Amino acid sequence: MLKKITVFAAAVLILVSSFGCGTKTGGGKKDPSKKTISPENKIALIIGSASINGDTFEMAKSLRSEYGDNLLVNSFSDSYLSDNLTVTTAAAELAGDDTVKAIVFGNGVEGTAHAVKRVRQLRGDMCIVVCNPVEDLSSISLDANIVLLPNHKETAESMVKNAAKMGAETFVFYTFQRHADYTFVKEMREIAKATCGAEELNYVETFSIDPLVDGSSEEIAKTFVGEDFYRKTKKYGENIAVYSTDPVIQEELVKVAAANGYIVAGTAELSPVSFANAFGADIKGHETDSKHILAAASDKISKSDSKGKMASWEFSVPMMTLQAGFEYAYSFVNNRSDWIDNLETIDNIVGDIADGAPYSVKKHGEKIFLLGSDFYTY
Repeated sequence: MLKKITVFAAAVLILVSSFGCGTKTGGGKKDPSKKTISPENKIALIIGSASINGDTFEMAKSLRSEYGDNLLVNSFSDSYLSDNLTVTTAAAELAGDDTVKAIVFGNGVEGTAHAVKRVRQLRGDMCIVVCNPVEDLSSISLDANIVLLPNHKETAESMVKNAAKMGAETFVFYTFQRHADYTFVKEMREIAKATCGAEELNYVETFSIDPLVDGSSEEIAKTFVGEDFYRKTKKYGENIAVYSTDPVIQEELVKVAAANGYIVAGTAELSPVSFANAFGADIKGHETDSKHILAAASDKISKSDSKGKMASWEFSVPMMTLQAGFEYAYSFVNNRSDWIDNLETIDNIVGDIADGAPYSVKKHGEKIFLLGSDFYTY
């Protein structure tokens, strides 16, 4: 557990040294202005490990490579579930540095709300951005400048409708107890079930293993998914669409679906990355370039039996929110006197990153911004 700041700092040094060779920034186009971060106005990203979210991890590497030492990247360990002060420790360490003017929480995991509150107590002037929180939005938004996340309600409805168009007769919603307790997952389950009824699809809910609790190895996830697919096929036939709230389980679902011709109408990260990985597309050197990843995945899927049975957004939500959060923080720090966090501002930031991909931004309350997009069928 990361209970001592000295231990945490050592972990940060190891992490930052591994970010020396990143890829170019790009959920969409690269900013042509070649912005720099000054030593007096540092920006910090707080992220989890690659096992918590690979897309966020890769985007953090890319941004660090592009902007250099004055963009700090601090990573908390997977022990955050057993030590609820892990994220707070990481955040307080950064807030204690007066040269850090903004903190972007890339993974809004359990404990983030407490961390945000602590940072605000320490630094009333700090710009705080939270991406993809799993805790109560109203609590987090009290002390954050802005909160960025996908529009989960609209996504659940459109995903089920897309599955019906693809020929699904049964929609299987995979989650586990930890995720099931999240408010947004409860809402997604309710909407998915109601939409299945309207579309005349069987709605099936299945609790899977929890990779962070039961073990995060691919073999454990692969074994569970393979065995459960066999049971589901035997009971419901082959016209099955699958979705999981967890990216590790989701990637294994995509692999099994690809091997058996099943339907994946949307993923946990709404990202093309899991499809590129599952179908063996070459994305080396382009790990944060959504256009390249989408094209590479499309090329592979178009030559397989899964053509027309797989769908995602055209960009990765974790990459988009982290990059947009960084862009907001940079503008806030450097244009503090006239910076406005209205819908138009956030829409412009997201639009620049999307670079032609369909997107929408809706404001929910004073500080919460919900991202949406159309599903891209491969």
